[in-house]
Amino acid sequence: MKIALRRIIAPFILMSVLWLIVVFALESCIEALVGPFQSERMTPFNNAHLLEEAAEGNYSPAADLVFLVSTALTALIAFGVATLFAAWQASRGQAVLAAIPAVVGISILVLPAMLGRGENYPLAMQHAAIIAFVAYAVASLASLFVGIRRPVKRMVNV
Repeated sequence: MKIALRRIIAPFILMSVLWLIVVFALESCIEALVGPFQSERMTPFNNAHLLEEAAEGNYSPAADLVFLVSTALTALIAFGVATLFAAWQASRGQAVLAAIPAVVGISILVLPAMLGRGENYPLAMQHAAIIAFVAYAVASLASLFVGIRRPVKRMVNV
């Protein structure tokens, strides 16, 4: 139970809290710097206006700085920090458990945007979902590899 709490439950709670902090902080900053309706570009997948613009070819999240910065910061802060916390000093066997919060987080945030959409879902939005998926996965994997405990090599006297 202690291992599950340390490697799965606490990191998932941390990831959720960090995600909320990142989203609200970015939304506040974007609204203050760029304008009140620009923060919707942080997560364009379910925004009807941006979906319509993307279908017409007038909007591409892959070229939108607001989307790219928010995705990168979410990946680094929420997924990276939580996965590093989960994997810190973990054995290789526990590393599998440490990856579970990231897999669940990616499944909740990105997979609904990638799956379950009809054939009329704009290609630009599919690319945005893939960008978010890759960013979250890379940040999680990098943190996982940094946090794993390395085996100790024993010195042999010759």
